[in-house]
Amino acid sequence: MVRTPEFPHPREGTSPLRWLAEQSEFPKVLVWDRDRDEWAAGVGAAAIFTVAAPTPTAVIERELVQRAAAEPAEGPGWIGGIRFASEREPSSAWAAFGASWWIRPHTWWTKRDGVERKGVEGERVTLARPPSAELSGESAGAYLSRVRAALDELEGSKLEKIVLSRCVHRAGEIQAEATIEKMAQNEPSGTIYWIALDATDGFFGVTPETLYRRRGAQVETEALAATCGPRETDGAALLADEKSLREHAYVRDAIVAALRPGAAELDVATAPELLRMARLHHLRTPITARLRASGPLISRLHPTPAVCGTPYTEAEAAIARLEQQDRGLYAGGVGWCQRDGESIYVALRGARYSGGACAAYLGAGIVRGSRPEAELQELELKAAALFASFASTNDEAKT
Repeated sequence: MVRTPEFPHPREGTSPLRWLAEQSEFPKVLVWDRDRDEWAAGVGAAAIFTVAAPTPTAVIERELVQRAAAEPAEGPGWIGGIRFASEREPSSAWAAFGASWWIRPHTWWTKRDGVERKGVEGERVTLARPPSAELSGESAGAYLSRVRAALDELEGSKLEKIVLSRCVHRAGEIQAEATIEKMAQNEPSGTIYWIALDATDGFFGVTPETLYRRRGAQVETEALAATCGPRETDGAALLADEKSLREHAYVRDAIVAALRPGAAELDVATAPELLRMARLHHLRTPITARLRASGPLISRLHPTPAVCGTPYTEAEAAIARLEQQDRGLYAGGVGWCQRDGESIYVALRGARYSGGACAAYLGAGIVRGSRPEAELQELELKAAALFASFASTNDEAKT
């Protein structure tokens, strides 16, 4: 008779991140919402749900929710992520994740709604070694040229906003565990996410943005858009800046429009507040809803104008024309899905690492009145916040 291994209990005071780093098995997955004191951490795979070919988000979500509905309520559910644009063919940098990548962990530790659970599954599946990832970056000059091109597209069109991302290449093998530990220290709020395919290949970051959190019929979400530095004067200026408030309103209005048809109750804050993080501030509008019936939410809410633009169809087409790199899971959804709810976060401030290099992904919203140099400066602020935590054999970023 084969016995199920015992759960490797964390030491007193150990965080889910430290517990995960101490495990030797792969893959590893972590979604740790420090603001709500909730997490899902897992090692190894009892089952895997991947979608390799380009597939609509709604189709992926339907299968994911069906799988979660068949799981016991006390189990770990499914942990993973979905691409920003799941209907596009992934590049070699993101081929290992396909259109969507989720596992039911073999060994897991979760905390949800104040309740901790731990467990080990009897079954185990082995994942294929990830294919080699080709990582590259983009110069500051190239990004400025694309911002100017985006501003040209806004003129005389129905487009109101285009979110342009930039990829910054960084040479040197990344020490993932040390980097994420430092991220947690440098940024005590927000949600840490980490998908490690093996010891040298994965994706991680610290995001300030919750796509949504659902428990039964209750939904929490937020509009998060517009960024400034951490000084009090920066925050005051952001709250008064017409361009930033307009950019933020596009996101708030799109989320409200997506939720309103299915909501029995909908509560939207009357004005944005300042979300204060260690190195950056953002405009945030909390939104809550009570749904009339269950239904898809990832495909209804993703992508918001915070990561895509508005109107969606025109903005997504503009991104496909203007961006040189594949976003992969960046600006997509990462989180965990259980039988009676989900916690899904927007994968921002993230980096894809593989072998001897990594690529960091950052984005800014372009609207009429945007100044290319100011948008680049915003990305440099975000890059500095991200790279401040990196532990590698080569600390020089190549741009």
